[in-house]
Amino acid sequence: MFLAFTLSQAGMVQHWRRHHADPHWRRSLVINAVGAVLSGIVFVIAGVTKFTVGAWVALILIILIIVTALRIRRFYDRS
Repeated sequence: MFLAFTLSQAGMVQHWRRHHADPHWRRSLVINAVGAVLSGIVFVIAGVTKFTVGAWVALILIILIIVTALRIRRFYDRS
């Protein structure tokens, strides 16, 4: 759950870095960056504390999905 929050906040940080039309873009960027860092910390803590209970399976699957998505993007960027 916190992975989704972290990724959405990180995506908004990228959005604000690219689009400077809004007069309050810096404030929004900082808010989203803080949200990404905080939810990322919670995600890591939850993953570490639940690792031995079976969270290692979910973490491995998440890593595999991210690697696959990045490879697909690289393939289409080269085309």
